[in-house]
Amino acid sequence: MLKRLLVIGVLLSFCVQPVLAARDKTGAIDHPLLQRYGLSWIVHYQTDSVPDHAMALGPMKKVEGVIAPELSIRLQGRLTSITYRIPDGHGAADVFDHFLAQLEQQNSEMLFKCSSRQCGSSNQWANNMFNVAELYGIDRSQSYLAARVGDAHVALYIVKRGNRRVYAHIDIVQPEQQSADSIANDLHQQGFSWLAVDLSSPAKLAEGVKPLIEYLLQNNKDRIVLAGYMAAVQGQSLMDMILASQANADRVAQLLLEAGVEQDRIETAGVGPLIPSMEQRSSPGVWVQQY
Repeated sequence: MLKRLLVIGVLLSFCVQPVLAARDKTGAIDHPLLQRYGLSWIVHYQTDSVPDHAMALGPMKKVEGVIAPELSIRLQGRLTSITYRIPDGHGAADVFDHFLAQLEQQNSEMLFKCSSRQCGSSNQWANNMFNVAELYGIDRSQSYLAARVGDAHVALYIVKRGNRRVYAHIDIVQPEQQSADSIANDLHQQGFSWLAVDLSSPAKLAEGVKPLIEYLLQNNKDRIVLAGYMAAVQGQSLMDMILASQANADRVAQLLLEAGVEQDRIETAGVGPLIPSMEQRSSPGVWVQQY
C-alpha cells in the first residue's frame, strides 16, 4: 500500500510541475488594452514612469556603424512592459493575429508593421530595443507592429526561438494624469504639451483645462500659443478644418481668461490636420507651447 502511494505521489508531481511552471511572474497582470493569448504566462513584467522612451516605427538597420530603428518616436508617460511565454505547439503567426485582432477592434491607428527579415535582426530587437534576452529568435519568424489606441502607444513583438519556443512582448505607453508639473516638464523637454482635454462637452473641457490654468498662474510671466488640431475629414476643405480647430483653441483660451490669465499672454491658432504624421491623432485636440 505504501509503495502504491509513493508511485501515485511521483506521478502527481509530474502532473503538477507544468502547471507551476506556467504561473505568471509575481505581481504581473495583463494590461487592460490587450488580453493574453490563451494559456500563455508572463515571464517578465515591469511598469514605471518614463521621461523619454523610444518606440520603433521602422526596421532595425545599420546607420554609420550603429544598429537602431530606421525611425522612432520619443514618448513619455507610464510604460508597461510584458513578455509572455506561449504554450508549446502554437505558432508565432497565430499569436500575432490574436493581438492584432484586438487592436483592430479598438479602431487603433497602425503606425508601422513588419514581419520576417523585413524587421531586421531579431538580436537587435531583443537586446537593444526591449532588453529581453528571450526575444532573440529566428529572424524569419518575427513580427512587429506599433500602433496608437486613443492616447496610448502600443508596440508588439512576436518571435520563435531556435528551441521552438514562442514569446510575445508588449510595450504600452500611456500619458500620466496631467498636472501643472507635467505640462512644465513637457514644455522644458520637447517644447510643447498636448492638453488632456475632452472637447465633447463644456464640463469635460473645463475639467481638462485646470492643470494648464494652474501652470499659468504659477508661471505668471509665460506667454503661450494654443494650437488646435483635427484629423482630416473626407469631403471637408482644408480651410474649414483649420477654422474648426481654431475654434477649439479659442474655447480653451476663453476658459483661461475666465480663470484670470491675462489676454496678452495667450495666442491661438488652428492648424487643421497640418502636423507631422507621427503626431497625427484620430480625435481633435489642442496643444500648448511657449513663445
